[in-house]
Amino acid sequence: MRTRTSSASPSPWRRVGLVVATGLLLAAAVLVGGRLAARRTLGVDEASARRHVESAVRARVNAIAGELRTMVSIVEQAPRLDPAIAGDDQALGALFDAAARAVA
Repeated sequence: MRTRTSSASPSPWRRVGLVVATGLLLAAAVLVGGRLAARRTLGVDEASARRHVESAVRARVNAIAGELRTMVSIVEQAPRLDPAIAGDDQALGALFDAAARAVA
């Protein structure tokens, strides 16, 4: 009969404890890393986060407004809608060409 010696493999409970401890350590590292990343991105307090988000939204809205202004200026140069509505195929084609240029 063999007897267990001190050089035997660790017990299953010790392995479970090691896995749990490693998981908790990694979870804590992810939590700290996430908090640091959020703080770096948004700022230290709620007011700076609000300012950051507000400026990002304003910049995006201004960019969209600029794109719309460009599209409108291109379409404005097209012939008026009245001839196209009346059935003038040439005016209708010009209107669609202007719309295609505006979207491109």
